Amino acid sequence: MKWVLIMENKKDTINLILKSIDGTMSAAGLSLTSPKNPAEEDGDIKFSGENTEVILRKENDILSIICVKGVEEKTVSKVYFDYDAEDWNTKDTKYVANEICESVSGFFGTELVLEAPEAKKNTKQTKTEAQTETQIQKKKTKKESVVTYEAINLANRMENIYPSIKGKMDEHMDKYDLFIEEDYFQEIVTPLVIETITNEDRPVMKKIFNAFNIFYEEAEKDVQSLVAVSILGANFAKDPSLFEKSESYMEENLLGAVKPIMEYLRSPMGKKKLKAFDNPKIK
Repeated sequence: MKWVLIMENKKDTINLILKSIDGTMSAAGLSLTSPKNPAEEDGDIKFSGENTEVILRKENDILSIICVKGVEEKTVSKVYFDYDAEDWNTKDTKYVANEICESVSGFFGTELVLEAPEAKKNTKQTKTEAQTETQIQKKKTKKESVVTYEAINLANRMENIYPSIKGKMDEHMDKYDLFIEEDYFQEIVTPLVIETITNEDRPVMKKIFNAFNIFYEEAEKDVQSLVAVSILGANFAKDPSLFEKSESYMEENLLGAVKPIMEYLRSPMGKKKLKAFDNPKIK
């Protein structure tokens, strides 16, 4: 009976993902090429276009999103993907689908098409509302297509992981007319990350650390510092138990950066730096 349930869960999950990413794939000129029945067959799921390809490769509980353009092949993102888990649900599936869409649109610079369930329910949606939704989608596509591993892209991923902050980034940008990553993460994202680690919410921890690991690996130094120092290192220094709970989720490069940062910030000199970090002087 359990095997049947797992098979059904896989089938439902894959079918929902294929449905959810269809618009973005079409916008990128891609269509499903193999396997013939992805929901029932194992192996890579491939979408192909004119000299382009997207490969979805599941290894254990991680899904790699691989984009190919000409001779360039790049693993754009990795995301937690364990539809066999007892607590896997539709929200998790939607998160994976959104991650695929954002990765594909960002890599190819094409339109990001996300499902809007609210709009489907409202059959009397006005032309103005429809235009507004299109503008929002284009705005998100622009953000994603600039640089895949900018701080703003990490913020997008955090909004997908934490639905409660959906739209906060746009509010922040409307307020300041630009994205101030240190302020945004310190005020909006980091408290949620610390709460997740404190509560040892395993499924969410897998998601956030999958993002942190790949961003630390691929991003420029400013984003590496944001992840290793501002979000993790500084808070681990204040409460080492958070590091103990997180250590197994960090890959070698991120762990190798965070641990010495935490140890330094716990030293006498580091504590002064940490105090200054928490209480910046007003100029």
